Amino acid sequence: MSMETSGFRCFTQMGCPNEMSTVTRGGTQFATWTGGLYLFLLPWDGYFLLELGFPFSPSFVPLLGLFLLLGHLLLANRFSLRFPKPLLALATIILYGFAALTWTLDIPRSLLSLGTLASYLATLIVLYNCMIVFHCDVRRVLHSYIAGVATVGLAAFAYVPWQGRFAIASGFNPTWYAAFLAFGIIGCVATLNHQSRSHFITGGLCIGFFVVLLLMTQGQNAILALILSFAGAVPAYVFSVRIPKRSVALLMRKPRRCRQLFVTLCCVGAITAIAVTETDMGGTLGRLERTIALAEGPVDMQTLDMATAGRLSIWSDYVRALGSEDSFGTGIGNAAGFLDARIGRSSSPHNVYILLFVELGLFGLALWVVFHTMLLRQSLRLKRRSFALLWLSLFYFVFGFNNDVLHYKYYWIGLMLHFLLLLEVQRRPHASQS
Repeated sequence: MSMETSGFRCFTQMGCPNEMSTVTRGGTQFATWTGGLYLFLLPWDGYFLLELGFPFSPSFVPLLGLFLLLGHLLLANRFSLRFPKPLLALATIILYGFAALTWTLDIPRSLLSLGTLASYLATLIVLYNCMIVFHCDVRRVLHSYIAGVATVGLAAFAYVPWQGRFAIASGFNPTWYAAFLAFGIIGCVATLNHQSRSHFITGGLCIGFFVVLLLMTQGQNAILALILSFAGAVPAYVFSVRIPKRSVALLMRKPRRCRQLFVTLCCVGAITAIAVTETDMGGTLGRLERTIALAEGPVDMQTLDMATAGRLSIWSDYVRALGSEDSFGTGIGNAAGFLDARIGRSSSPHNVYILLFVELGLFGLALWVVFHTMLLRQSLRLKRRSFALLWLSLFYFVFGFNNDVLHYKYYWIGLMLHFLLLLEVQRRPHASQS
């Protein structure tokens, strides 16, 4: 049976080989809606599990559909599996983790951690390939994630009692939802391109809403990473685009775009200001106030340690505990056990760079830096620049300084969004890599 009679046909995608295949329009719509449903439900998983008592995460259902769909095509030899080059470094980290089982401290713990990381990587690859082989509407899938982050925030605000730090469910770490919000803000910025006025203003309102929720979570790590990565992305974007002298004149020829941008910024500022000044939210931001106070002048080490939620003392303990014999690592998932065995304190590093060095040694740390450098380089090599993609690439670098992001699901969700944004940019006209 030929490819035409079986409902398959070849297509060429920018930045991808010609051997890719896509199914009929019904298959494209099914994959788009299934992928969108998966990303919509991801932020809801904690609410369903902890608040509603679900026995499993609802996002597993559409994810299983994507696995079965792609698995059917693989078994039928309809296409070749795509594996983005940056993920080779990440896959090598996992393979090195399996090799480290020969000298790891706790083999069962390492096996559990490695199995979890492998499942995250497989999910990322399946979603990425589904978007390619079915030529899915990536923008619609991104909108689904944004809608999921917004709706679970509204539901939690209405039905979940909270004091101090806002969370989407009782017992759910606010840091997780803060990361979802940070990715949602960057996703909103990505979808503002080439949109109508109503979409532009709606995106601005979503950004303002997400900023308010992010302040309510008091996720200082996500907030600092968002601000610092934005501060680095702006000059990097400006210099990489090589703005010509006539850019100001060209900008003045688009007053509608200027008005939309001005209205969006006003909406974000107004929503944030009203939420902080006209509600009791301003009195619940003590965690952030300690961090902001660091910019007011020199502080002692105790104050600095409190502002970083005790991370400075944890980092110093790991530095004291490390020795030259640990250059090959102690095995994935064994950082806390390593510190407990050395100095009698059980705590994760809360720093992915220290975590990688402790668990996988110099080789694992080097692979991690190479991986994120490749993501950053990839975002800078596109002829059609994407500020959101560059911002997200820098966000990973900064966010890892205060979190063990490798072992957390929200980090892998951010990686999914990165490759979705990359596909969306590649599909724009004249967006091939330089």
